[in-house]
Amino acid sequence: MLEHIKAFFAKLPVRNMSKRKVLATVSALVVIVSVVTITAFAAAATYKVTVNEAGKKAYTVSTRADSVEKFVEDNADALSLGKYDYLDTSSFEVGENCTVTVLRAQVIRVIDNGEEHFLNGAGPAAQMLDKHNMALGKFDEINLADNEFVSSDKTLEIKRSFGVTVIADGKSNDVQIASGTVKDAVAQASHSARMTRLIPRSIRSSPTAWR
Repeated sequence: MLEHIKAFFAKLPVRNMSKRKVLATVSALVVIVSVVTITAFAAAATYKVTVNEAGKKAYTVSTRADSVEKFVEDNADALSLGKYDYLDTSSFEVGENCTVTVLRAQVIRVIDNGEEHFLNGAGPAAQMLDKHNMALGKFDEINLADNEFVSSDKTLEIKRSFGVTVIADGKSNDVQIASGTVKDAVAQASHSARMTRLIPRSIRSSPTAWR
């Protein structure tokens, strides 16, 4: 491109042109170069995203979205995501040909601290529970791996954490546990003292784990 511009100026009868004409010619060239550059950049920035969904034929979308959120916004009608559906974008990468997967909501059996629920959902358990105002606490435990999604053929089990107070060597420490033993509570409280009794806060107003 630069060589073509140099060649163009070399052929111009600049000495016979007024300053105004030279300026106008240069301005026109700048506009042309800008348009060509922008067009080339736009073409280079276009990439393809394949959309997968169980039971349906995959389709491909051409996009220039600069984020996954923008891609979802631009293709909202085609994706048609319901409140409890989930779009798996773990393989999405801006500027690269990639894939996303639509997971439609299923009925999930949930046992929450012994209480049974049937919830609509898909994808990660934490996100599904958030949508049903049943958010997981920091120390709550579930029976799914970190990268495992909820499924209608597997019951989601939740163990809610509870508070205990560990006392050792005259020092006390409050901890949250969902399961485990006295030893686990002591380890979490960063105490090395040997404990023989653990009392949940739900049982006493000042629960204590005694030496």
